[in-house]
Amino acid sequence: MSEDLTVVHKRNGDTLKSGIALQLDNRESVEQNYYTGAQPIFRFDGYVLGPKSLDFRQSDLLVDPGDIDPITNTATEYRIVNRPEFFSPDQHWELLLDWNRGN
Repeated sequence: MSEDLTVVHKRNGDTLKSGIALQLDNRESVEQNYYTGAQPIFRFDGYVLGPKSLDFRQSDLLVDPGDIDPITNTATEYRIVNRPEFFSPDQHWELLLDWNRGN
């Protein structure tokens, strides 16, 4: 399943850029369990069209202000957990993201 979001890029509490279009793809649960053991997590592949100047880094947050978690009443946050890859031929980023509830 794929979902299109508009997110805010944050690092160390600072907003770096707003209005970033993100394609979010679910990872298969079997693959998630293999990489994480018994601890359930929510892991996604993320794709962003845009220049290298966006400068995504491991541990940065992508926040979806349009999706408020009903339990925590905060915006949904996705943390970058890999070393982001930039592909210059078509100017896109590939990111591995974990959903962080209530951070």
